[in-house]
Amino acid sequence: MALYETDDYLKLLPSFHRWQPQFRATVESLTSFQVAMSKFVADIPRQFDIDEAIGVQLDVVGQWVGRDRMVKIPVDNLWFSFGDARKGWGLGYWKGIYDQDLGITALDDESYRKLLYAKILVNNWDGTFETARNLLNSYFGSVSPGTSFFIDDHGDGSATYAMTGKIPPPLYLALFSWDYLPLEPAGIKTYYRVVSVDNTPMFGWGVQNGQVAGWGTGSWGTDPEKVLYRDTARALNFTDPLAGTLIPGVV
Repeated sequence: MALYETDDYLKLLPSFHRWQPQFRATVESLTSFQVAMSKFVADIPRQFDIDEAIGVQLDVVGQWVGRDRMVKIPVDNLWFSFGDARKGWGLGYWKGIYDQDLGITALDDESYRKLLYAKILVNNWDGTFETARNLLNSYFGSVSPGTSFFIDDHGDGSATYAMTGKIPPPLYLALFSWDYLPLEPAGIKTYYRVVSVDNTPMFGWGVQNGQVAGWGTGSWGTDPEKVLYRDTARALNFTDPLAGTLIPGVV
């Protein structure tokens, strides 16, 4: 759509009226609103482009995609803190004026934008474990370099989604724990596990690679909520019957 300025309309005036101040002022008054509205309408696609949108515009994009920016954070030690390697600069999440220690928090625009990109991929997921693993690696690799995934298909109608290597900051570990990126094939029971020691492969028998390793190298696979709560007495309330029993498959 061609955009016109007020001067473009003034150039169309016949010579008799072109230099009449009051006539020119009348034309400028009548066309300036049209020019402003044309620019506004032409800019709407950019304002709601996922790469450009901010604030409430990005919220509208989220409505189309199917994920709002409000997320449940089941952890009471999420906020930025000195003296904690997992909650320092660039890792801890700044506590907002209305944020509580437990409950719901709003993602900032950049974090929300990355989650929306991942949700778009989920919306187009083909239902296979391979694609699910690639999607998880893509998203968590962008927010937490060094974090990687493998998926163990147990062959009995269940599967384990395993997070290895770098344990992400609490906010993103909570997103994984609470399944904000639903990747469950129909009819398959899914379990979620994360390494219990940062920057280690997951413990497993008969395998030795960057994601699974044995004694002295691999760390116990545990429920993500245990890692979230392990610094509080709350961790004692969780049970983890499958921890340590993971047998890595070929996925």
